Amino acid sequence: GRRAVIIGNGNVAVDLLRLLIKHEADFLNSDLDDALRESIAKPLTEIHIVGRSGAHAAKFDSSLLHELAKIGGVRFSMHGLKDAEVETDALGEAKIGDLRMLEQLHDGGPARVDVHFYFGWVSESIGGEAAVDSITFHAAHDVRERLTIEADSVITAVGFSGGARDRFVRADFVGTEISAQRGMLDAGVYCTGWFGKGAIGTIPEPRAESRS
Repeated sequence: GRRAVIIGNGNVAVDLLRLLIKHEADFLNSDLDDALRESIAKPLTEIHIVGRSGAHAAKFDSSLLHELAKIGGVRFSMHGLKDAEVETDALGEAKIGDLRMLEQLHDGGPARVDVHFYFGWVSESIGGEAAVDSITFHAAHDVRERLTIEADSVITAVGFSGGARDRFVRADFVGTEISAQRGMLDAGVYCTGWFGKGAIGTIPEPRAESRS
C-alpha cells in the first residue's frame, strides 16, 4: 500500500523507517537482498511511526535521526513532541532538538513521502476485514483519548523482554550477575550487546566492546 504505520520508537523502528523512505536510487550498490529490495521499491507516500514513550524518553539514538536527515524528498512532522508536564534532562532535550531539526529540513515544496512521528500513544486495535485499513491507539496518559490512523500496512518494532521463551536467559546461563565493568560471565567468558545490557544501543557499540 501507500500508507504504513510503524509501532515503536527504538532503534529498530527508526532503522525500518530509514529503509522505507529511501529513494530507489539509494539502493544502488547496496548489499540488500534483491527480492526484498524489489518488494519495497513501490513508493510509500505516508509513514506514521508511533511509540508509547514521550519524545524525551524515546529509545532511539540520535545518530539514526541524522541518518534520516540525509535522505532527500521527505517531509517530517512531529506530534506530541514536548509534554509540558514532564521535566526533561539534557539528553532528552538534545533528542527533542534533533527531532525538531528533522521537522525543519523540508523546504515547503511537494514531498516524495510524508513521515509523522507520534509520541505517547499505545496500540490498541487494527481495523479492517480482508486487509488492514486503520490502526487505533490510546494515549499513554489517558486510555479514554484515542488516535486512529488510516493505513494499508502495520509493522511492529516494539522490542521484547527476556523470559522462558528465549533460548538463552542470562541468569540461567551463569547463575551470577555480570561484571558491570567488562561483561564477564565467568572465567574467560564474556558477553556484549543486548545480552549484556538489555535492549539498548546500536550495532557499533557491541563491536567495540567485543574488541576490548
